[in-house]
Amino acid sequence: MAKKKSQKMPKFSSEETYELLRIKTIQNVESDIKERLFSKLKLWGLVFTIAIGLAGFLGFTSFWSLISSTIDNSVDTEVEKRISPQLLKLENRIDDTRESSILAKSANQKIKETSESVELQIQKSNENIEQTMSLNSTVKDSLKSLQNLIKSQNKELVRLKAQMINLFNSLKTESFKIENNSKTRIVKLNEKVTLVFMRLESIPIEVSVKLQWHIYSQPPNSFWLEKNILIFNWGDPASKLSTKQTHVSYATDPTDTNLLGELREVNGEIFAGETKIYGSEK
Repeated sequence: MAKKKSQKMPKFSSEETYELLRIKTIQNVESDIKERLFSKLKLWGLVFTIAIGLAGFLGFTSFWSLISSTIDNSVDTEVEKRISPQLLKLENRIDDTRESSILAKSANQKIKETSESVELQIQKSNENIEQTMSLNSTVKDSLKSLQNLIKSQNKELVRLKAQMINLFNSLKTESFKIENNSKTRIVKLNEKVTLVFMRLESIPIEVSVKLQWHIYSQPPNSFWLEKNILIFNWGDPASKLSTKQTHVSYATDPTDTNLLGELREVNGEIFAGETKIYGSEK
């Protein structure tokens, strides 16, 4: 035999369920009351005999209306008596269901809001973590750059220290008695100006040169250099030059060792070795 396909019961709302139960209860109570009334009517034969007579007198329709009205009133009273507690329970259940539904909706809303808040906090935390990582990376790069700069500066300081040591070690002071010889030469331009040439033992660093006659320092713009030959203007009589020592202090330039030779005069021109440093074509 073919199996009957199971039919799923339709789903009803709370209001529909309440109405179906109310109608079913009324039907059951009406049926029960009618059975009880008709059973009693069978026992009351005398009552029915009188009723029949009365019906004949009043008319069957009027009599039946009276009976029906009586039955209906009894049914309504009994129905109200028996169904009220059940309907009250059902209403309470429906109210509880509605309240539970409202509470469930409220709980779901709270859960949704809490979830959204947690997600927002997680997003902010992730952003803060990313910013912190980016900041840490920037700080690390800055520290690395600073370390490299410090190392570079330390190397530069070491180099400068070595240069300063070399500079102080290369400081020299030479003293001259100004006269015409291989180390000094005098060229009188006029009564007021005399050019003095001095051959130094090394080539100086120009900015380090200091020139002093006796105890008097000469201004920097009063002299200049041609390699290791120092030339300066003397503004007093030439005879005064040889009365005191002239001193030249300087730092040696270690990068230039190409010295000019001894001083000599040829036809009024001054040579240092083979290089002319003063003359008509100079």
